[in-house]
Parts: sequence; structure tokens; C-alpha cells
Amino acid sequence: GLQLILLIAYLLKYDKISFRINFQLLRSLNIGGMVKYGLLMIFATLASMALRNIDILLLGSKLSQLSNPLNEVAVYGIALTIASIIETPVTALGKISDSKISDAFIRNDLEMVRNIYFNSTNILLLIGGYLFIEIFINIHDLLVLFPEKYADAENVVKIISLSALFNMATGVNGSILFYSNKYLKGAILLLFCIVISLVLNVLLIPHWGKIGAAIATGAALLFYNLGKFIVIKRDFGYQPLNRDSLACLVLIVVTLFLGSLLRLNLHWFFNVLIRFAITSSIYLIGIIKLNLHQNYKALYPKSFISKWF
Repeated sequence: GLQLILLIAYLLKYDKISFRINFQLLRSLNIGGMVKYGLLMIFATLASMALRNIDILLLGSKLSQLSNPLNEVAVYGIALTIASIIETPVTALGKISDSKISDAFIRNDLEMVRNIYFNSTNILLLIGGYLFIEIFINIHDLLVLFPEKYADAENVVKIISLSALFNMATGVNGSILFYSNKYLKGAILLLFCIVISLVLNVLLIPHWGKIGAAIATGAALLFYNLGKFIVIKRDFGYQPLNRDSLACLVLIVVTLFLGSLLRLNLHWFFNVLIRFAITSSIYLIGIIKLNLHQNYKALYPKSFISKWF
């Protein structure tokens, strides 16, 4: 409520907004198209929320066939939260790229859309890959912080982390799809994805519990991102994966393999700290040697990191 009041005060002071209805402006707008798009985006938002919660709802129901399904929900919820850290960069970058992409479509500047898609894909893969490595190799020690029943959340974290990494590897494809005239295809893909998630959860949860829920959600999200990737490739001709993407994947696999070899028997904090220091050093050296930071410089030419490198 306080945030709303402050925003209104800001608009009244600086943007000089008026509460008078500008009928001339209204007549010049495509109200029907705006309402259609707005309703579809409301559906897409609700569908996206549903996709992220179907597994939790079904896992906590009698479908799980467990004596206490809410315990499974508690463990699964923590695992989802940990794995979702990988997708934090795409959320942050989306807030910046959304306005640029929508503005570029208005001006029919498809080259700008292409550049944002290409550069963001490699940057997100680079950052997401690093977060994926650190979570994947340290999750066993990190779960020591939780009660003993959370120990079996490790496999759930790893499964969801893989789908999160694929989401990062496909860039800001959602922004391109939903801010272009192909937004209807995005909504249809999302609907199919929900159906797939629902069917897989119903089939897998009774047999595998939270592991089944993780597989179902991961597979549905994989399908959704793959579908968006194919639609953008077919309708716009954009395919952002290149040699840098392949080099980044190789770097992720090598660093993950080397980090997995670090089987330490120290206190959990020192285990995590040592793995973090070694894998971060390997990853950073790999980025510089493979010249992968150039994509970041192309996307943010004026940032202090770009000037530093």
C-alpha cells in the first residue's frame, strides 16, 4: 500500500498526469486489440503460475499415496527454492530486455531484437552454468543446514537445476514471443505445457513421490522452452546458439566434473568454501581464455566489468 501511494505521488509530481479522460486519444487506440492482448497476457500469467504450482498441489494431495504428503511438500518446496536460484539472472535480465524488445518490435527493428537474443542467450548460459555448477556440487553439504528429512531433497534439486539451466540456455525467448505478433503461439505452448505437466505428475507421483514431481515439472519446462526456441527459429529465423555457446557448455561440463572430484570430509562450511574457490577459479580462467566475456561487453558496453576486462 505504501509503495502504491509513493508511486502515485511520484507520477503526480513529475509526469503531471491528469484524471481527465482524453477521448481523442482513446478513439485513436485499438481498444479491441489491447483488450484481447491484455486478457491473453492475464491468462499467460495465471498459466505460468499454475505450471509452477501443479506439482506442489498434486504432491500434497492423496495422489502421493503417502502417510504424510505434506512432509513431501515441505522437502520439495525447499528443493525448488534452491534450484530456482539458477533462474534469478533471467528474471533480472528480463526486466531490462522486455522494454527494449517491445520497443524494437514497435519500430520494426528486428536486428536489435536479434542482438539482444543472441547476446543474452550466451550471457545467461554463462551465469546460469556457474550457478548450476555451484549448486550441483555443493547441495549435499548445504542440506546439512536442514533437518535430516530434507537430505533426500538432493536429487530433486539436481533434476530441477537441469531444467533451469536449459531455461537459461534459451535466453529471453519468452520476451520475444509474447511481445511480438506471435504471442498467441506462446499462450498455446504454455497451455500444452500445463497439460503435459498435469499428466506426468498424475502418472509419476504415485510411484516416485517428489522425484516424480521433479521429473514431471522439469520435462514440462523443457518442452516449453524447446517449443519457444523452435517457434522463434521458424518464424523469425533466430538461432542464438553458436561456437561461444558450445565453448560455454564444454566449460560447464569440465568444471562440473572437476568440482565433483573434490570429495572432502571437512566441516560442511569448509567443504563448500574450498569447492567454491577452486571451481570459481577454473570457471573464471576458462571464461577469459575462451574469450566468453565478449558477449557481456556487447550487451553492457558501459558497465564497470566491461571496462575492467
